[in-house]
Amino acid sequence: MPERWRRRLQPVAATPAQPTEAPPAPPEPVVSEPRDPRLPAPGTILRRTYEGTTHEVTVRADDFEYAGQPFRTLSAVARHITGTAWNGFTFFNLGKRASA
Repeated sequence: MPERWRRRLQPVAATPAQPTEAPPAPPEPVVSEPRDPRLPAPGTILRRTYEGTTHEVTVRADDFEYAGQPFRTLSAVARHITGTAWNGFTFFNLGKRASA
C-alpha cells in the first residue's frame, strides 16, 4: 500500500468502530393456523374401506400419514387412494364444519 494511502487511512483506522445498524430482531414466533374442528386429535387413526381395501391414516399435529408417507391434507390422501378428487372430510366421513 502506498505511504500516501496509509497516512489518509490512519485517522479512520484509529477511531473505534461504531455500529451502523441495530442488532437483528429475534425471529417472530411461528403461529400455526387454527386447527379445523372436524379433525380428531393427533394420534387418531382414521379407517376407510374403499373398493374392498381398508385404508388407515394417522392424524398428526401438522399433517397426515398414510402408507408411511406424509400428506398435507386429507383430500390429498383421498386423491392418492382413489385417483380422483375428493373432499377429504367427506371421504373419511368427518362431518360438517362447526358454525363459528
